[in-house]
Amino acid sequence: MITVFDIMSVVFTLAFMLAIGGSISESYGIGWGIAAAVVVAVIGIRLWKLRMKLMVNKARKQLAELTVDDLRQHLYSRPFSCPNGWTPNFLLMELKARGEDITEHIDLILNMMEDESSFLRAMRRGALYSAYPFLAYKIKGYRPEKPIEQCREKVTELRKIWQIAKNEGHEEKEERKS
Repeated sequence: MITVFDIMSVVFTLAFMLAIGGSISESYGIGWGIAAAVVVAVIGIRLWKLRMKLMVNKARKQLAELTVDDLRQHLYSRPFSCPNGWTPNFLLMELKARGEDITEHIDLILNMMEDESSFLRAMRRGALYSAYPFLAYKIKGYRPEKPIEQCREKVTELRKIWQIAKNEGHEEKEERKS
């Protein structure tokens, strides 16, 4: 998923490439201008990766302080009401990293994908894609910006698919017990 920060990083890197490359080009020639632009691009990419690494490390440290029960509580609380405003996909991925079964929270995410706010629906779709990719790719045509009725129709279709998959999984477990 592309974020605003990704776009800003690309735009600023391109702007600096043009500004510095153009400035060097005027003074020392086009060859040196291109070389300077390439150096600026490499530095921009490195800074973007460093920023991402620092953000992920900080998030992991903050999430590590929470217990599994705290994570679940934040997951079921109102959007952004927890202290750090964790999105559901952060919380779900942390639960998964701790070895918890996150399939029990699928209904919660599906309910959230039927929210009145298209912004919140979009965030929940992100949680579906990151935490439940096996299910996310079966929801064809779900667009959070569309009217709520269309979103609810798509989520209803996905619920049916999930129920079938859940029942088949239950049958497989019963067969293994026999």
